[in-house]
Amino acid sequence: MLTLTSCGPGRDYQTPETKATPAWHEPAAAGAVALPTWWKSFADPRLDRLVEQSLARNLDLALAAARIQEARARRGAVSWVRYPEFDAYAAAERRRGSENLAFAQPGPNNTFELGFDAAWEVDLFGGLSRAIEREDARLEALAFARGEVLSTVAAETTRAYLDLVAAQELVAVAREDLAGQQRIRDLVAARVGAGATTESELAQADAELAAQSAAIPDLDVRRSEALARLAVLAARPAGEVFAATAGETGDDAFTGLATLMRIPQPASMFAAGLPSDLVWRRPDLRRAERELAAATADIGVIESDLYPRFSLTGSFGLESDSTDNLTDHGSRFWSIGPSVRWPLLAQGRIRRQARAADTRAVQAGIIYEQAVLIAFADVEFALASLARAQERVRASDASADAHVRALKLVQVRYEHGAERLLAVLIQSHNAALARRQAIEARRTMALSVVGLAKALGGGWQPTGSTPPTEPVIAPAPVAADRG
Repeated sequence: MLTLTSCGPGRDYQTPETKATPAWHEPAAAGAVALPTWWKSFADPRLDRLVEQSLARNLDLALAAARIQEARARRGAVSWVRYPEFDAYAAAERRRGSENLAFAQPGPNNTFELGFDAAWEVDLFGGLSRAIEREDARLEALAFARGEVLSTVAAETTRAYLDLVAAQELVAVAREDLAGQQRIRDLVAARVGAGATTESELAQADAELAAQSAAIPDLDVRRSEALARLAVLAARPAGEVFAATAGETGDDAFTGLATLMRIPQPASMFAAGLPSDLVWRRPDLRRAERELAAATADIGVIESDLYPRFSLTGSFGLESDSTDNLTDHGSRFWSIGPSVRWPLLAQGRIRRQARAADTRAVQAGIIYEQAVLIAFADVEFALASLARAQERVRASDASADAHVRALKLVQVRYEHGAERLLAVLIQSHNAALARRQAIEARRTMALSVVGLAKALGGGWQPTGSTPPTEPVIAPAPVAADRG
């Protein structure tokens, strides 16, 4: 038999402690750009407009906002239970009873009734408080889930923009290389005409020209794919976006994007902060922590059924067999009194349900702990990736410059008959490859900045300047819930 005590069902939630290193393993540079608007580190007004448009129009964000409104309504419905309920009723009945009963009234009779019923369940053991606590945590979890979507939309818009500009820069470089290869082919043709070389060298030049030309369509596909991603993120029809991109004038954020041929690089950076701040900054960790809080409160909601429930009920009304005297003083009736309900035979079932809820809370705790470990790993990997990407940019730029200089030298030697065509073709191929690798290196470095920003929880605005001690998303006021 359950022993009644003054304590309530479930257990009070305690925010889990997180162990963090005092600093990141990979050195992180300080920066002046605010992490919630980290994309401004690229100092690219076109990118700023695209991100702002995506954040304003994205359908995943609209869906997240709708889920928050649903959660607010659920929380309001739960909190309503703490108030007394009043029901008004009216009834009119004509009835003929059996004549073979004691005190039977012969013939049909009328009954008219007007009244009110009232009921109030006293939250003596805290089950309702636990339910409100659970709904508050779920509401906050959904608010942080929206923060995740904000972070993702900003990151994916920036990634798509970088992929678009990289593809266009690769196309521009490929066309320059193609023009250079065409000049080599024309030079070989002139030498064949002058009898200075053979037709086989002209065939080699034609083959290299065709090979470089074949690479351009694939780059155009990459450009189209990036534009399509931007269209979806901004909730715009793809055809409309493609048309706007080709335009040169207009207020559309996509206008003139086709003219961009240089991948933006960060002009300034954002601060990585301390590892101990990460749990507060990343919305996915905040969401996981709130889901753990909701799962913990759910234990108390279920365990509250183990306790008796006390209610105060009452009724008041008027009853008569005629409408003529229905409102008379003698037609009044009323009742008031307490009631108790205790599911004694369901104790075993309720305890097992509570045990299942406790296991769900354990699972939520494991999920949270795993998410924290993954978050720390994400930042360490992102910092290392950015550092290596910066090294690769420096090396690939130097390589591209060296290959271009070497190509110019070997072309001069070929024109003077001091070099064979094969050397020119090989160096032309190597120079084109080195230039493409330099572009890809700059793209990778820019994407590493995006990855670091997302790993740090950038792209959304946490409440307050320090980890809060109170819920950061306030539930709707009770008065509003009741309206």
